[in-house]
Amino acid sequence: MTSGQSKSFTGALFGDTEKGLVVERLGDRLLVESHMTGDIVKCKQRTGLEDGHIVVGDIVQYQVAHASSVHRGEDAEYIVVGFDTRKNLLYRSDPRSRGASNKMKALASNVDQLIVVVAPQPLVPLSTIDHLLVAGEAFNMSCAIVVNKSDLPEHKKMMENLAVYPPLGYPVIPCSTAGGKSDPPAQSLRSILRNKTSVFVGQSGVGKSSIINALFPSLHLPVGELSKKGHYGTHTTSTTRLYHLQEGGSVIDSPGIRDFGLLHLKKDTILAGYKEIATASTQCKYRDCTHMEGQMGCAVLKAVERGEIAPTRLNSYQQLQGELKDAATLARKKRHTM
Repeated sequence: MTSGQSKSFTGALFGDTEKGLVVERLGDRLLVESHMTGDIVKCKQRTGLEDGHIVVGDIVQYQVAHASSVHRGEDAEYIVVGFDTRKNLLYRSDPRSRGASNKMKALASNVDQLIVVVAPQPLVPLSTIDHLLVAGEAFNMSCAIVVNKSDLPEHKKMMENLAVYPPLGYPVIPCSTAGGKSDPPAQSLRSILRNKTSVFVGQSGVGKSSIINALFPSLHLPVGELSKKGHYGTHTTSTTRLYHLQEGGSVIDSPGIRDFGLLHLKKDTILAGYKEIATASTQCKYRDCTHMEGQMGCAVLKAVERGEIAPTRLNSYQQLQGELKDAATLARKKRHTM
């Protein structure tokens, strides 16, 4: 049975607990793929379950919710009663909240690889790409950048702008899904997806759903057009969903985002996410060096002058550290007024 099918039966009897993989969350309902049968069953999450929100990628334990329904021969209702320890949990801070009220949004768990999907239209700021790569580093995921819409004339310039990333260990893979079929370069994408659990993240309109359709031709996911005002993408993916690759591995498709909030991370974690800056900073004269213009004895600024660090990377790092500082200041003010 494919992950797109759903059935209301499984091998679990009342009182028995069965394991499964969460492949989608629909409001308060979870779609769980049974480890025993491969069937997809609908579950509710037990109220008060420790550690809170169950997400796509979680390995959960579930059981029949009511013995009476089984005895009457009715379709069973299932409830998630626990979940296994996670390898990692990808989550972001809500950009609409700040300071002490900063809220978190979990996206997926047990992820091996974060795939940043970009395109010439809508143009994705390099700072947004950097934020996503920092998130991948913070949660122990390997990262790659996929440039969709390689058939567009602006593609060449974008690839030039992204040339900074491969030397840092982030592959940049061009592809096109024009006409609904993926170009041969997409085979490079398939090779890095094989036998891994990968999550696709990116702005609305960059073509995540089109790439998923190319990888899984039978899905026919809806694909949105760019809005005429501002060339922003329109949301076509409303939930996070996991799909299994025939050659091995899984792909998690997620709703589009404008930016990936990182205000929940510590400043040292953000620094570690900019690997080349972190390396150069060990040679700074002062331990509390901010790497801002005019800083005495800053090895990072000298590395920028030598062309070893891209100015765009330093700018996005400084921007992110500034946002983190502002959020901490706001949190202190809120605490003092309570």
